[in-house]
Amino acid sequence: MKNEPNLEKMTKAQLLEQTIKELREANTRLELENKQLRVDIEDATQSVKTLRSERSEYAETAQDLHEYIETIREEQRRNKAVSDKVHTNQTLEIRKWKVLLAKEILENAND
Repeated sequence: MKNEPNLEKMTKAQLLEQTIKELREANTRLELENKQLRVDIEDATQSVKTLRSERSEYAETAQDLHEYIETIREEQRRNKAVSDKVHTNQTLEIRKWKVLLAKEILENAND
């Protein structure tokens, strides 16, 4: 009968040792997971910084393109105005030549 309490104490001690071992293993696993999560956070932070920098560069590029488009539009408006003026001048010149030609034909016809 005296062995029974000793056996019971041993079993409890073994259970405690097993529990301690399992807790240590769980702790080690959690520490590794924690380290990996910290690395992931650092990577994500760096990615965010990179994306912010790229976003800023894209915004500048978009602004440059917008200004370039406006410059081209203004140039097209100027070219159209010049083209319209040239066309008007050509039309007037053609009319002038037609009048002169008609006068010459009339003069030759009267001769």
